[in-house]
Amino acid sequence: MVSTKDPTTTRAGVSVEIIDPTAVPGSTVTPVPDTEEPRVGGLGVGLMVLIMFTITILTALGDTAFNGSITYITGVVFVVVSVVCAALIRYDALSTTIITPPLAYFTAILIAGQPDLLEGVTDNLLIREVAMLVAGLAFNAPWIFAGTGAALLIVIVRRWILRR
Repeated sequence: MVSTKDPTTTRAGVSVEIIDPTAVPGSTVTPVPDTEEPRVGGLGVGLMVLIMFTITILTALGDTAFNGSITYITGVVFVVVSVVCAALIRYDALSTTIITPPLAYFTAILIAGQPDLLEGVTDNLLIREVAMLVAGLAFNAPWIFAGTGAALLIVIVRRWILRR
């Protein structure tokens, strides 16, 4: 708190006095009422992200091990996980269910594509990595859009229902 009573001069020529608010007679601190909405049960952000990433990555790894690449199996599981997470997350964290699915699928493509990239080829690994990511995202774009769109639709419906 700045006061002009009995100032103390500092080196820069500014007069400042620091007063303890509890020492001033008649000053009281009023607690601010809690205006935040109470958290209703549901998945927290951390648990939702963990579930989304883990299931998508493990499915992509299994799909790559059995089929040689990411196929519709990973896409279907991804869409189902996106829908379930959007339906079960807490209301105050709804927006994260729109951001997380594309990141989870990107990470799944990045991790599941590594075994093929590291097989005895001696050319530039960075170029192969970028090509694998671009091709993986391009071929799996319908699944990424479907999972993210389904999550967005559920978020919109949940917000509309809860705001009425």
